[in-house]
Amino acid sequence: MDNIAVEKIIENIERVIIGKRKVIELVVIAL
Repeated sequence: MDNIAVEKIIENIERVIIGKRKVIELVVIAL
């Protein structure tokens, strides 16, 4: 695998983690 491909995968994972955090925060606020 190319380094570029690895970097893109890492970026996608970070976006997913950030997205999950935002969803959790919204759920906590809603409760």
